Amino acid sequence: MSAIRSFQEKSAISGSRHKSTDAANTEYEEDDDIYGSDQSTSDYCSRVKPLGCPYGKFKAKKKYALMYGQILEKSKAFVTIGIPSIRRLKANYLEATLTKLIRHLSPRDYQEVVFVIYLADFDSQVRSERAESLLQTFSKYIEKGMIQIIQSPRSFYPTAFLYNSKDSEGGAFNKSKKLTRWHQKQNLDYSYLMAYCSHLPSKYYLQLDDDVDTAPHYLAAIKDFINQQAGSWVSLDFCELGSIGKLYLQSEINLIAKFTYFMYREQPIDALFRFYNSINMQAESRLRTPSVFQHIGYYSSNNKTQDVKDKYFEIIETEREFRGDNPPAVVTSTMKVFKQHTPELCYGKSPGYFWAANPQKGDRLLIKFHVEHRIRRLVVATGMDKNKKDILHSAEIQVSGTAARKVNGDYICHQNFVSISSEFIDGVADCNDLDGPLDFPVKCIKITVTESKTSWIIFREIAVFLSRH
Repeated sequence: MSAIRSFQEKSAISGSRHKSTDAANTEYEEDDDIYGSDQSTSDYCSRVKPLGCPYGKFKAKKKYALMYGQILEKSKAFVTIGIPSIRRLKANYLEATLTKLIRHLSPRDYQEVVFVIYLADFDSQVRSERAESLLQTFSKYIEKGMIQIIQSPRSFYPTAFLYNSKDSEGGAFNKSKKLTRWHQKQNLDYSYLMAYCSHLPSKYYLQLDDDVDTAPHYLAAIKDFINQQAGSWVSLDFCELGSIGKLYLQSEINLIAKFTYFMYREQPIDALFRFYNSINMQAESRLRTPSVFQHIGYYSSNNKTQDVKDKYFEIIETEREFRGDNPPAVVTSTMKVFKQHTPELCYGKSPGYFWAANPQKGDRLLIKFHVEHRIRRLVVATGMDKNKKDILHSAEIQVSGTAARKVNGDYICHQNFVSISSEFIDGVADCNDLDGPLDFPVKCIKITVTESKTSWIIFREIAVFLSRH
């Protein structure tokens, strides 16, 4: 993260700080210090400096911000999901979005997810009405601390933006003044939301909009995709569109909040996210396919219509049959992939399958664990109810340990693979009682096709069960 931190240091502004005295801000005067001790917004800096004034660590005051909910300081969630929302004149998608997100979690997932809903309307009456409506619908989850509803002081927004200065015209957005201001406010909304969420106890942060549909088992899909990453990453994408479904490490969110605040006049939020990723050495999107979230909003909060859809979104209704332990691994294949049904989808704990086209003799699928494990059972299941012909009739299943040498900083598979099965019954190979014959920890599993096919193979599930001793 050295590039962005270098940018941050160059953008920092030292010197005197001036408390806002604008009449419009007086109701928030006691909360002007939203960034932490002695780090408040300065009207002078807002007018003179194009990137804003605050520096140091953004810190939204919980006392003012939290409208409903509670912060469970002692328990750490897996992911904080941030959802900014503005009232739309012709539609309300927020409650439907939140209902779907909760419905697609199991009760044991509840402690792993925190939803933060930022009501970003300037009108305090509108905020209160919307918050009360959410409280009535989701009171059970709000009381548990699973949902937090927040607001912000108007003083968070730069004076140049609040008072409609010429700086808000067209500019780098190359759009009308009205649409430019809408994008700028959206940037600032995201900045505040991330600043608030950055201090919550969580491992990851996921950015969503208030008008999305979600695939079942989306939390398992997110965990699977994280576990499949072979190296370091800045952001993972779970939706192709805009700012929806962007996952970051929680430890980086405060920095991204400040970056977005400094750059709010320059580009729309999705472009800012891409820019942030690129200057941190991630030029390409790491998109999970099929994607997990879909945009459903037709009426935008800027009173325009936008019927855009993620072409990679797919709801897979099938459930896992064997449900193995499946430790984190990288899954690759030499077989041609059909559409977006990539090899790792047959291994993850969330529903999915690998659809291989025209597999040839010698083609293989390789599972490489992040660390070696002792295994007691391995199941390779091919074909599906609606595609019973797309099964594997003949293949060799082999395992190996870890080689002594590294490639690109990672230990590789030992070249001496041990065969454990070549028998498939109705497309399924079930290898049991392996912890006896396999007297070594396994690093890699290789499935090699032994007969060419002119059609398809669907790997619907690969389940690995670990030894208990």
